[in-house]
Amino acid sequence: MALIEGLVRDGTVALLALVILGLEGLAILFAAKRQARLPLLANAASGVALILALRAALLGQAPHWIALWLGLGFAAHLLDVFGRLRR
Repeated sequence: MALIEGLVRDGTVALLALVILGLEGLAILFAAKRQARLPLLANAASGVALILALRAALLGQAPHWIALWLGLGFAAHLLDVFGRLRR
């Protein structure tokens, strides 16, 4: 239990999630058809921004950094949604 608590307190859990999401992004680039890449990458970008907002909050960073990451995540989410609606 102490290991998990430590990973959360120092933000390492967010870094691990980013590594996993990065590997997923690479897999998307190599495996997905060209038309399907943009919505999938926009979805991944949204996830990255949310994870970075989580990390900023876990590390006690200033609220403007958390808001920045959340705003970027929302923009990527909108790109994802509009990409899906166009199909």
